[in-house]
Amino acid sequence: MVMADPPTASTPKPPPLLLTSFQTWLPHQRSNASDDLLRALQDLTTHRALAGQGLARQKSGDRTPGLGHCILLRNLPVSFEAAPATVRRAIAQYHPWAIVACGMAEGRSHLTLEWHGRQGDQVFTSPFPIADLCRNLPTTIPSDDAGTFVCNGLYAALLADYHRHPPAIGAKPPPIGAKPPPIAPPPLFIHVPPLTATNRRAILADFQTVLLRLTHLYPRPSAPAAPPTPETAQHHPLH
Repeated sequence: MVMADPPTASTPKPPPLLLTSFQTWLPHQRSNASDDLLRALQDLTTHRALAGQGLARQKSGDRTPGLGHCILLRNLPVSFEAAPATVRRAIAQYHPWAIVACGMAEGRSHLTLEWHGRQGDQVFTSPFPIADLCRNLPTTIPSDDAGTFVCNGLYAALLADYHRHPPAIGAKPPPIGAKPPPIAPPPLFIHVPPLTATNRRAILADFQTVLLRLTHLYPRPSAPAAPPTPETAQHHPLH
């Protein structure tokens, strides 16, 4: 599947992307790689803004080149109940068009974009074209295993919300005073390997490319390019 063309002057301006990271959860962890990645993205945009490249620092997030407005919701609690609740509150406050939730996978060496979130016997599939988002990126691969911990729990909850209440493209706003219908933006989950001096630059570059490709899909995610196969869906240990 070919990626969508970049937004043009006639393309609607995307609402923000909501990016999330987690806290640590084990005593030996000095930081969570997902939050290290968001902090690196935040530091990069701050550096460019200070360098006079016209990037607007905003109270609710940062504007990065080609990405539009990103809301950073960092250090989510590692809790099956509190993590989805915190993200849902941010959705209600900021109205993002899509969510990129990130978590750490200590046993992996690549960024891994997750096809599915699992909730009991139910399997929820990402609405995004995972294989296309990963294409030709040196440190990024698709994954069919989001694990069984809070990362998968958050992803499954957000995917379940999305499949129950997907945004209606082109729908008219409700009348003044009427309660708006529940809307759940499409989510993507990305597992982040531990960042080192060796891989940090490449991981950050791939992450920026994935975000840019997501922005090019606005206002609607495409269906997955193909179901996962042994070649496209990697089964790497999380820890």
